[in-house]
Amino acid sequence: MIDDINALRAARAVIQSRDAVAALHSRGRTGKAKPSPPLSLRAAETKFRVSKSHIGRAVQQLLGQRDRGPSGRKPLLNDNKDDALRRDPDAMPPSDSWYKRWIEAHGELRKTIIKAIEKARRAVEASSIENIVSFFLRLREIIQDYNLGASDIWNEDECGIRIGSLRERVSVVIMRATRHNRPQVTDPGDRESCTLIGAANAIGDVMSPWLIFKTFPTESWASIDGPEELRFVRTDTGFSNAEVTLEWVHHFNKVSWVMSSKA
Repeated sequence: MIDDINALRAARAVIQSRDAVAALHSRGRTGKAKPSPPLSLRAAETKFRVSKSHIGRAVQQLLGQRDRGPSGRKPLLNDNKDDALRRDPDAMPPSDSWYKRWIEAHGELRKTIIKAIEKARRAVEASSIENIVSFFLRLREIIQDYNLGASDIWNEDECGIRIGSLRERVSVVIMRATRHNRPQVTDPGDRESCTLIGAANAIGDVMSPWLIFKTFPTESWASIDGPEELRFVRTDTGFSNAEVTLEWVHHFNKVSWVMSSKA
């Protein structure tokens, strides 16, 4: 499978130029003007700055997909019948196993599991050891300049939670014809999302988290058994905003001072 987007663009340009020349020959040439030759692999290599071998493999891949045609089982109903069935208010709902049968009937689709990775984490993992050393040297200078102890060093994090999804793993369906593109993930309709704000210091003291919802999950959310300082917040988006962040900072100043060894 070719994942280079430039190689696929070059392959499409080569195939389109070949199809255009073939169409002229099939209709019969008119006039004495000689038609332009199709785009060669070498010319595509220069134009798209991709190696000729990559373009050739991409051309074979695209031609193979076109020759195979749509895979999977032939549908029982045509488009008009499908539309009429969708408009029928008395139609029976699909069975519990319709999704599995539908996936099996569409060979052009595949099911996979993706896991979200924070961009900042990926950038740190890809950085050199010099950047990491520089970060900790700068951290040591700040600790010494401000005379900070372990109880004064806090780490705050804000993350999204999709209730019902295990470890940020989401099951999605990806079309094989577009594997070179980034998959578009649709948030499942039966999953409630919220934002969590938490903080802990270097000796292990933990501040009670804040949970931000777009709508509160239950009417009795205030009586949920949990830490006394556990707080539920509602915003229009389910994410933190300027007001929530400022309020959290004021709360953090009070809690962190109480937990500091200098208090």
